Amino acid sequence: IHDCCSVCKCEEYLNWIEQQVREGVRQMKPPCNQILWSFYWDGLSHRTIADMFGMKSEDVSKTQANRCKHKFSDFIKKVIASYDR
Repeated sequence: IHDCCSVCKCEEYLNWIEQQVREGVRQMKPPCNQILWSFYWDGLSHRTIADMFGMKSEDVSKTQANRCKHKFSDFIKKVIASYDR
C-alpha cells in the first residue's frame, strides 16, 4: 500500500482508494458487480445472495464471489499502482 507522508495525504489517499473501489465494482459486469456490492456494501449473506440471484446454494454464491474478487483484485492493483503522489 501507499506510503503516506502526512495525515492529510493519507486521508486523501484513502478517500481516493474508496472512490476507486466503489467505481471499480460499479463497472464490473453482472453478476460480479451485484454479488460484490450485495455482500460488501449491503452486508447480505451468501445465502440471501444465492436466493436473490437464483443460485443453487450458498456455496455457489461464495464460489462466484471468490472469482469476482480475483477479477477485482487485478483491477485495483493497477489502479493503486497508477496513483499520482
